[in-house]
Formats: sequence, structure tokens, C-alpha cells
Amino acid sequence: MHLSFKIFVSLGNLIFLSCLIAEEDLSSFGASEVVDSIKIDLFTMRNWTSREGAVLEAKLLSADTNLIEVLTSAGKRLSIPVPNLSDFDRKLLQKHTHATEDLQRLNFSKPRVWMSVDGRTMIGTLSIVEKSGVYIYREDNRLVRLEIDQLSPKDRKVLALYSTTANNLSTDDVEYMLCMYKWRDQTNPSWNLQLEFEKTPAADGRKLLKITHKTEGGLSRVEGSWVLGKDGILSTAVGNGGGDVRWICPTTKNARKTLVSEIRGLFNYFGFLMASNLTLVPDH
Repeated sequence: MHLSFKIFVSLGNLIFLSCLIAEEDLSSFGASEVVDSIKIDLFTMRNWTSREGAVLEAKLLSADTNLIEVLTSAGKRLSIPVPNLSDFDRKLLQKHTHATEDLQRLNFSKPRVWMSVDGRTMIGTLSIVEKSGVYIYREDNRLVRLEIDQLSPKDRKVLALYSTTANNLSTDDVEYMLCMYKWRDQTNPSWNLQLEFEKTPAADGRKLLKITHKTEGGLSRVEGSWVLGKDGILSTAVGNGGGDVRWICPTTKNARKTLVSEIRGLFNYFGFLMASNLTLVPDH
């Protein structure tokens, strides 16, 4: 009986020793335990680790791809650059950002978190979309190609949304288009009204507009101003008390490049009543 107990103890020590050796082997590979980010509540107190190994007990308040805001256990509110965090914490944040991203508020000109079907993440800006792949500018300015069938279902939804909005004109696109041409009510020699948009600041703090109107005696020229609103409505005016003339701008690259007047029952720059359907087209 005594001998059996010794054998049992020896076997137990051998198993314990084998476990220690196995753990040492794993650590020699640089292995770390894989933790599902969904099970970690970043909005409760937890230990955050820096790249240098310092530990801070805090809970997450807000996060984006570059900066997080946390509340420490001591009650201090801190902002921390994401690159200063450990690899493990950065990956947790990337998965959190990806999971909570609002697809209705996507900005395709800014970096976002991309995720593969097996959970790997990468931050980058969408560059080119092809039938089977997509090119992403990573944070290190490298252009990499990802296979669409290897992307997460959410990222495939993002690409579908991109395909529907890629044809849309941004505010910068519209302003560039406005300044590129002389806009006339007709492109033939019988035109009567011409607008020239410039980026030069006007006296009223907006941008300079040059307005030309044909008269029986020749050409009448005045200077005015213009501004493009966030709603895509272009407002133009001169300092003669006539008020703003509002124009509907094109919203897509495929749309006909025209400016359609919204003014109704008001006098325009030169004192005559402008029809509500007046259209200006670019003179090339």
C-alpha cells in the first residue's frame, strides 16, 4: 500500500512536470491565449497595457481608430493614443470598433477597421474596388489587396454601400466643377446670362462670383459672391439688394452637369424676374 502511494505520487509529479514543460514550450513560441473580444466588456474596469508593459486600470468611455478616452479607477479622465497600447489591446479595440460601426455614417475617405472571415483585423482606407478584390491603403501607407470572399459579412456590406455611393459628387467635386467652366443659359452665341465661379474670397466673406448679362448696348458685368451649402444648394448674390439666387447642383457624376434655379417670384441680379426653371450649362 505504501509502495502504491509512492507510485501514485510519482505519477502525479510526472504529470505536473509534463504540464510545466508544455507551458514552457508554448511560451518559447511566443504564444498567447486567444480571447474572444465579445466576452470582454471594455466599458467596465479592466487593466489596459501600454506597449512598454505599464498597466492602467480604467474603463472605456469612447474610442475611434486613433484615440480612446478612459476613466481610471482613481476617477481621472484620460485620452490615450491607440498606437501606445499593447498589441492585444489594439486588437480588442479594432474588433470593438468594427462590431459597433454604424454603416449609415460611413466616410469612405477615412480609415476604418477591416476584418477577415477568420477575425483578423487591419486599419486602412478604401482605394480601389474590383470584381474579386479590394485595395486598401494601410496605416503604413502600403497599398494591399484583399480578396472580397475573405472579408467579413459586414465588410462586404460596406463594399455594397460603396458601390451605390461611389458615383455621388462630394462638396469638393461640385466646387471643382463650378470653377472649371463658365456657366451660361445657352452654349450657343445667343446666351444672355453667364456666371464665373472663383475661389478668391469675396467682400462678404464668401467666394467671388463674376456675373455677365447681355444687353442691347453690349455686356453688363458685376461682381458677386457664392457659397455651396451642405445640402448641395448653391447660393449666389450681388450687393444690389436682390437677395440670393438658389441653384440645385448635380449630385452624381453621371448626372447632366447643370445648375437649375430654385428662385420663385424674386428679382435676380439685374432687376428682372427670373423664371423658376432657368438652367445654366457649362460652356466648354
